[in-house]
Amino acid sequence: MDAFLPRYEPRQVLDPGEPVSIGAMVGPEAFTEVRYLAYERMRQALGVIPAVRVDFGAQFGRDSGGLVRPYRTEDAETVVVALGSVLGTIKDTVDELRTDGRKVGVLGITSFRPFPADAVRLALGTRTRHVVVIERALAPARAASSPGTSGPP
Repeated sequence: MDAFLPRYEPRQVLDPGEPVSIGAMVGPEAFTEVRYLAYERMRQALGVIPAVRVDFGAQFGRDSGGLVRPYRTEDAETVVVALGSVLGTIKDTVDELRTDGRKVGVLGITSFRPFPADAVRLALGTRTRHVVVIERALAPARAASSPGTSGPP
């Protein structure tokens, strides 16, 4: 691993004798610039991640994930898009559906930020007719239902 990664040199060292604030708010005069710079770094990562994937594979003999990970999508008419631990269950289901003659595949998203929109588009190709997106995250900021209505928000 030492040959693959650069030596770790922390920019700041936490010392109880000399407390510092890390990641403090930025004032309004610099907020937009800081957010833009973060956005640009994310966009640059879209080119770096695939290159590191190749180097990692050569060094360690296994895949690091890259941006997306297609599974049985070559001729799939329906592709399920998901990320995280649910992918194993979906792959098993895809295998069962393939046994039944259904052209189904799964596309695992391995880099959520930055989101690899071009890689997803390329992986779905022109043969895919149906895309199913599985998202297990709760959206706590969703507006509540109006007073007097029944059912979930």
